Amino acid sequence: MEPSPIVERLQQKQMWMYATFAVTEMLGVLAVCLVFVWAGKTDYLGGFAFGDGQQSAVQLAPGLHDHSLHVPHGQLTRHLQSLLLYVVSGFPRAWLLDMELWFQMDKLVLKIVHSVLHGTSIVLIILALYAVINNHNVSGSPNFYTLHSWVGITTVALFALQFVVGFASFLLPGAPEDVRAMMMPFHRFMGVLVFVMAVISIISGIDEKLIFKDSAAYADRVNWGTVGNILGCSVILYAIGIGILVVNPNFRRENNINSEYDAITLNR
Repeated sequence: MEPSPIVERLQQKQMWMYATFAVTEMLGVLAVCLVFVWAGKTDYLGGFAFGDGQQSAVQLAPGLHDHSLHVPHGQLTRHLQSLLLYVVSGFPRAWLLDMELWFQMDKLVLKIVHSVLHGTSIVLIILALYAVINNHNVSGSPNFYTLHSWVGITTVALFALQFVVGFASFLLPGAPEDVRAMMMPFHRFMGVLVFVMAVISIISGIDEKLIFKDSAAYADRVNWGTVGNILGCSVILYAIGIGILVVNPNFRRENNINSEYDAITLNR
């Protein structure tokens, strides 16, 4: 039996979605690996030593490197993966096209995983803030005076607000459906806004570290500067891939579940 046009269109969208997803995930893995190399090598930025500090405010002390580790892991791997969860979960595998029960997948599980990823992201961000504040206090540097720090702390505040409001509106039982429907556009907008601000914060933080470490050496294209630049480019490309997956209406979970239900109905 030949597949219906709806099934063909769905399978084509599925192919493009998984291809985009695979490339995006590879860029994310690249960014995470580069963070370990860039901030972890002692001859680059000095290595990790959480909570440690040095007296020099010019050199990047190990406590700052822990900040460099936890922020990308919190925002790139946890926060953005929680955004992708709803996209990927909306695409069935080809062999599930004839299984109507698939559409009755418990959405509560998705919400719990989504919240857990956000929660672990917040924990990592809190550790990152502690690391940088502790380092500044030990070295005698002022806190929250750069554009990066302003954008970063604003992003953290909006992210925490998004988490609390989203948890109360969509995960806790008892919230009226009309309230959830009213909050959903706001929740999605805030998710995209926090995502964009997080990327800006990470990129500005990378640039700040490169310049603060040794601007003269950075201008000579030293290895740690090149790795930092590549890290920034990989974060930007990763963010573009996330944006395509999240914003593209063809990849939205509810659209594909509805199309899939139509496809099953037509192929009975």
